[in-house]
Parts: sequence; structure tokens; C-alpha cells
Amino acid sequence: MKVTVLGNSGPYCLEGGACSSYLVQSGQTSILNDCGPGSIANLRTIMDPIDLDAICISHFHYDHISDLLGLSYYFQSKNKKMLLYVPNNPRNILELFLDNEAFDVYTISDCKLTHIKDMTVTFCEMTHPIKSYATKFRDDTHNFVYTGDTNYNERIESFAENCDLLIVDGGNTPPHLSPEDCNNIEIEAYPKKMLISHLNPEFNNKKLFSQPLAILLKTYELD
Repeated sequence: MKVTVLGNSGPYCLEGGACSSYLVQSGQTSILNDCGPGSIANLRTIMDPIDLDAICISHFHYDHISDLLGLSYYFQSKNKKMLLYVPNNPRNILELFLDNEAFDVYTISDCKLTHIKDMTVTFCEMTHPIKSYATKFRDDTHNFVYTGDTNYNERIESFAENCDLLIVDGGNTPPHLSPEDCNNIEIEAYPKKMLISHLNPEFNNKKLFSQPLAILLKTYELD
């Protein structure tokens, strides 16, 4: 399994940056997790979006979904109907995708498990102003966990326990995780590797966090 960081900023990015998005690949399977502004241009340097097997969205805040609306035009031009896994609210945003011919929409729920070709994907509800889910991706040998946006809660630790790679929300101000929260998660979940993402451009994140930051367009191979 490998994970490529297509966007690591939030709630907005600086010049040349992109907001939350991760390409998860295993065998012949490619899944996009979140689709923030700037991320699809980065995805296209790696693969044609038409070759994705599915897209999973953690929550409906715009810095996690904005590129998805533009991408729908591309899918429609290629007569592609993309599998899309999304929360069931806010309803007005969900309906944008339910009414869009580019997507075959499935709503996600707490502890829901689904199989997408070579991977098993599981969702765990987090703590955020709107419904938001952490996501776990498994293949035969490795697992990757992405928290999505969340305040601190103990479910993160149990959901991510001993995973090969954990990418966490390092937004630093509520409703996001603080450096202290991230330290506690690392101690309790004990991932093999942990990265801080959703980096707010207003902060000096290298000084704030003791863990390495998710590097834009870097591919992390899971050992």
C-alpha cells in the first residue's frame, strides 16, 4: 500500500498549495480520500482521475470537497460514473452529489465497512461541527488511517491502534487537534508512522508539532 499527499492544508492554502486530499493505492486499486481545492491538479501529475476506483469524503466542509464539483464535469465528459462515499448530512450539500450524474453515491455511517477491489474501507465517526468520519484502509498486509477533521476523542486511538500510517488533523485550534492532542494520540494509538496534516498557513507548524508534517506530493510507502 502507498499513500500520496495531494493536499495538506486547511482551511485554505497558500501559493502552490492544496487542501486535504490523499491518494491511497494497493495493487490495482486507487481510492481518493477527500478532494480539497488544488488537489485534482496534483492528482493529474500521477494518474488520470478517470482511473480512480472510488472517492471517499470525510465531511462536507469546502476545504475537503471543492475540487469534486469541478471533477464531476470531467467524469461526465467521459461518461464515467464514479463511486462516491459521503456522509448523509448536511442534506443540502449531499443533494449536490445525489443529483449529479457523475456519481454513484453511497452514504457512510459509523463502523460501516465496505470492500473496494483490493481494499477494505471502514469509517468511524469523529467529533466536529458537522458529521465527519475517520477512514481506515486495509489491504492484505497494511493499513492506513486518516482522521479527517475532528476535536480530540478517544475513538481515534482505538480506531488507529498499531496502524502502519496515521495522518491526523493538525489544525491546532478548535474544532481541530492541538499539538498536545497529537502527542496523546501517538502515545495511545502507537502507529508505526504518524504525520500531521490539515496544516493551517497562519501557524509555524514545524515548531508546533513534534511529529513530521505531511509533505505535499510525497508518496509514503507502507512497510
